[in-house]
Amino acid sequence: MKDYIVASFYFKRHVRTYPQSNEAEEAAYMAAYCYYLDSPRYSLDQTNTYEAIRELQAFIDAYSSSDKVEEANGLIDDLRKKLETKDLNIALMYYRMRDYMAAIKMFENVMKRFPDTERREEIFYYMTLSYFEFAEQSIPERRKERFESAIESYNNLLYQYPESEYLNELASVNEKARARIIN
Repeated sequence: MKDYIVASFYFKRHVRTYPQSNEAEEAAYMAAYCYYLDSPRYSLDQTNTYEAIRELQAFIDAYSSSDKVEEANGLIDDLRKKLETKDLNIALMYYRMRDYMAAIKMFENVMKRFPDTERREEIFYYMTLSYFEFAEQSIPERRKERFESAIESYNNLLYQYPESEYLNELASVNEKARARIIN
């Protein structure tokens, strides 16, 4: 029936009522798994995703020797990927809206919250462009430091991804930023 919250309630109730039963571990896992199934696609509100992560982590903590721990960790990874995708899409939306300050903050937040992201190269690319465009629109007193941030972001990309496909495109942005600092 796909009524995952009600199903989770009954699985939890079984665990509370019969904590020593042979099915308690399976019921605890299924309660957490129901939250996982109730997590919406990334473009929607992620309250249920956070709840699913909490429930899966609670299962892992309670049944650390369970053979379901590896599976639960995999589900948590899936949920974190969904949260990362949502945050990155928000950052890209700000970039497309030309709200470069908000885009920079969101890209920085993605890097902090998801340091193991597979999209770091892309994030550095958009951060460099965002810093540059933000500097271009800034008041003269703030331009130098903001162009320096663009250069720093470019250098981070160059250092971490020396073979990046983005480097050719960003080379001209880097040169312009360096020229703007001198002038």
